Amino acid sequence: MPEIDRQKNSANQQEFLKQRITKADNPLMKNRKDNREVQLTEAMYQCLKQNMGPSGTAARDLNDLGYLVDQFLNGFNRMIEVLVGGSGVEIGESSNVVALRLRILLSRLER
Repeated sequence: MPEIDRQKNSANQQEFLKQRITKADNPLMKNRKDNREVQLTEAMYQCLKQNMGPSGTAARDLNDLGYLVDQFLNGFNRMIEVLVGGSGVEIGESSNVVALRLRILLSRLER
């Protein structure tokens, strides 16, 4: 096999391996992100129950927790807006789903 063909074949194998590694990394990164979100959500509920304080928590964790709290508050505000009728969404099945989600989230906070 000529040298040029070997180099092309080697380059193709390298590209193939890079693609496989990237493809394998994508679910891993998604799982890490999901696990982090679950961890922060649990920490948020613990803080709301006053079972955990910010002492001993890293600055990155506090920043991420603050971001998560902001996301939850935005979600609550959107749900309340839909329930009150300020969003222009008609009362129907979709708003019932929103109301159910709001009740579930509020019941978690009461625990």
